[in-house]
Amino acid sequence: MYVWVIVTVVESPKGRVVHVPYIHLAEVIAVGLSMAKTLGWGEGARLGFAFQWTKLRGRILEPWTQPMTPISAWDQAHMDTVESYTEVPIETSLTAIAPYVSEATHDLFVLFGGWSMPREATE
Repeated sequence: MYVWVIVTVVESPKGRVVHVPYIHLAEVIAVGLSMAKTLGWGEGARLGFAFQWTKLRGRILEPWTQPMTPISAWDQAHMDTVESYTEVPIETSLTAIAPYVSEATHDLFVLFGGWSMPREATE
């Protein structure tokens, strides 16, 4: 099964990258798991999810949609594009996808001084 999903990263008025991808990536993974289970994918199957972010160079992370969320990212992105990939076993519960969301966003957040979303916030 192949599903093309375009997740648009909303930009703040200042043109800065927002950390909203966590929410969108979790939705993409949850929908993919649900679709595969509905289509009858068997035990042991793994779903692959590939993501790509573009136009990142010179941007910074800023939680402008949720200003109370602390972000300790201190650097601008020095690369323009980053890609990531994660595989999720079909047996994964929708309430247990947080580690896969973290894996999928790891390379993105590394661009901004190595920051990563705390596991508790992802769950």
